[in-house]
Amino acid sequence: FTDEDPFYLFHALFILLSLIPASLLLLSVPLLRKKYPDLERPYKVPFAHSVPYILVLFFIVMVALWVYYDNSLREFLISL
Repeated sequence: FTDEDPFYLFHALFILLSLIPASLLLLSVPLLRKKYPDLERPYKVPFAHSVPYILVLFFIVMVALWVYYDNSLREFLISL
């Protein structure tokens, strides 16, 4: 793997694993809006039903591009 930074793979793995709870949280927003449509909300968010899906798709694309262009991270993930 990389000899430049000994904490690189640890840092990369931390970022990848931290996107999982963030994605789950974002996906819970439209589900809760659908489950409790009459709940009082102090403000309205434009495109509240589509923005979480777009952000999760953005996360997936960014991680896929990162793994595609970073050979050491790709080798590390394959070795798991």
